[in-house]
Amino acid sequence: QALPLLKAFTDRIGLPTPNDPTDAARLLQELHESGELVALGEERGISKNTLLYELYELQGRAYVGKSIVDIKARTRDIFEATMASQIFPEIQELFDLARGQGIVPIAVSASCHWQVEVGASYLGVPPRLCLGVRSKVENEMAGETLNLPMTYGPGKVEALRSISPCPPIMAIGDSWQRTDRELLKDAALGLVVVHEPDVTLEGLHPFYIPT
Repeated sequence: QALPLLKAFTDRIGLPTPNDPTDAARLLQELHESGELVALGEERGISKNTLLYELYELQGRAYVGKSIVDIKARTRDIFEATMASQIFPEIQELFDLARGQGIVPIAVSASCHWQVEVGASYLGVPPRLCLGVRSKVENEMAGETLNLPMTYGPGKVEALRSISPCPPIMAIGDSWQRTDRELLKDAALGLVVVHEPDVTLEGLHPFYIPT
């Protein structure tokens, strides 16, 4: 069921028509990580921000026909095997300090909502305080139609208002030029996770975490 969605995206950037959705998704991820995906888009007059918006939208819809329970179970297996040990202790410490001051952490991500729920649980954030890209659920399965707002760029601010009517006291992100920019600017204090010391960011504050 995801193949037509993937085909529409690969056609748009000039890639061969995919026959297998998993292979197509894997290829797109590899091209994204290498930077080639953005280059392919720019060759066809598609800006980087537009292309990445469409990619994150596709990631939120490509689970069409999958059980929500299965998506979460598979995500937890992968997280336990590869990512749980990589959580930055500095972020965990900051969350603990915030909670001690009565500040409630909320996870807002351009990743798939049901996967965000799993990942955020390792930081003690409950599902009801998670926001991510998601499609409408039909019979406990992921549907094709995307729920709006999409949690990318300004959509993160709009989605967050559905939980809290006020701007956040603090926002933390690493994609300060794209997916997190508006959210970081919306907060009273915008912290950008950086892995190099002495970084200067106009209007924002670097939060240095060594790799």
